[in-house]
Amino acid sequence: KGRLENYIYPFMKKISIAKVQYPFVKAKIKPIYLNKTGKGGTETARRCIFILNMVMYHALDNGIIIKNPLARLLKEFPKQKVENVSAITDTEEFGKFAYEMDSLPHLSGLALRLIMHTVIREGAMLSMKWSSINWKKKQMIYRDTKVDRDHIVPLSKQSIEILKKIQEHTAHKEYIFHSSASKSGHISPQAMLKQIRNRGWSGDKVTVHGLRASFQTICEEEELETNVAILEMCLNHKVKGALSDVYRRGKFIKQREVLMQKWSDYIDELKRNYIKESII
Repeated sequence: KGRLENYIYPFMKKISIAKVQYPFVKAKIKPIYLNKTGKGGTETARRCIFILNMVMYHALDNGIIIKNPLARLLKEFPKQKVENVSAITDTEEFGKFAYEMDSLPHLSGLALRLIMHTVIREGAMLSMKWSSINWKKKQMIYRDTKVDRDHIVPLSKQSIEILKKIQEHTAHKEYIFHSSASKSGHISPQAMLKQIRNRGWSGDKVTVHGLRASFQTICEEEELETNVAILEMCLNHKVKGALSDVYRRGKFIKQREVLMQKWSDYIDELKRNYIKESII
């Protein structure tokens, strides 16, 4: 609805569907694709084309038109090359990063440290409520809107300690990372990113989302977990390939409990090594 109202209706609303012409629509989509209007971009333009083709094919199926003039429009606006997010994969460097993040102040600092230990998507983490925490089972249980399914996160001892520190600030609030200054009611991902940049870590070196890639890469290379399917489940990724049928039925909580504690302990070990080698 938003794309229709913001992008498509302004140039299509008063045109009879039988009079829609390819050159006209292409000329209107191009500024959106190139983001010349100050909003939009590649993905927005392509999604608008998907919507337009849905309408045109519906008209075609119902005998309103005899040909879809926009059938090849998508080929004119290819996807941009997707670059992998920046992530630290060197263990010594990760130890330095983890050590420096320990001194970050405020809720944004605590949020970043909790993400390092739980490897949850930052959007899901920041919008999480205290009701999502099961203290008895030592788990986070929430709806991951990114993939539209429930996700259980086993909490290590270190994660529990961080949550208890956060309780000192927001235990009486609905959101774990409450912010009265935000319309959403919780702090934003930009708050964490700003903290990282203030410590001198550039965008080509590390991002908040890249911490998930750090987790998977380091766990594989250091053999903290050799079962790729278990790692994918920790990240709440869909298990692909031949293993998908085997793993999709179970949640493998016990295996992930072991791994998440092993991961938190390994972060502490990397920090100790950095202090020993670079500070003391």
